[in-house]
Amino acid sequence: MLFVSNNNGFRTLLLSSFSFLRWLFYMWLVLALLILTPSASGSDQSPSVLPLKVGYFQYDVPWMFTNDAGSADGIALDFWRLWSEKMDIPVRFIPVTENTAVEQLEQSGVDVIALLQGDSLNQSLSLNRVKLATIQSTLFIDKSTGIDRYDEAMKTLKIGYVQGNNYKAEIHRHFPDARLIPYDTYSAMAEAAANQSANAFLGGELTFRYYLNNRGINNEFTSVDTPLHPVLKQG
Repeated sequence: MLFVSNNNGFRTLLLSSFSFLRWLFYMWLVLALLILTPSASGSDQSPSVLPLKVGYFQYDVPWMFTNDAGSADGIALDFWRLWSEKMDIPVRFIPVTENTAVEQLEQSGVDVIALLQGDSLNQSLSLNRVKLATIQSTLFIDKSTGIDRYDEAMKTLKIGYVQGNNYKAEIHRHFPDARLIPYDTYSAMAEAAANQSANAFLGGELTFRYYLNNRGINNEFTSVDTPLHPVLKQG
């Protein structure tokens, strides 16, 4: 893993590789699986067994995400691959969003969600849960603008964001003239950052750093905290 310092003095984890974190997670998983999971052999498994459909959120680095190659990736999905190997049951990963996850579960579009994040979704389901991380939005500002304050950036810069988190209404309550540019994916937003189609971008710290780092432009952006939190899009 690689750590760097941003202008606020905080260390930012770049996720071009998170092998050490995965290794720690694996050690716990292997122990848990050996203790809790009954042995399964190929001879006991029906040859026609259907794959378990595992839903995952595409932009929750490092836990679960769609990488730049378009493949399902992340620590939580590695757990399901390990479970699949141990149980000799195939799994198929299906992208879901916070808006569709509950509906897809209820309608058997997916059988299980890889990992639940976000209180608004958890409250929709009667499930036991353990908090692993809190997601808060970060504003990434192109250093060439000379701006390093949230308020000033929202008033003067073009702000990119990924659709589905409903930033627009919340931002326009405080900054009615903010120039917002929606993108379909984090990958598309990172391409816009590389092409300088916008000056600043809203997103999760680890997630967007991953995409910026893959394009070799991570050091061109400073990150500042925001009062924004991802919320479900209504309607």
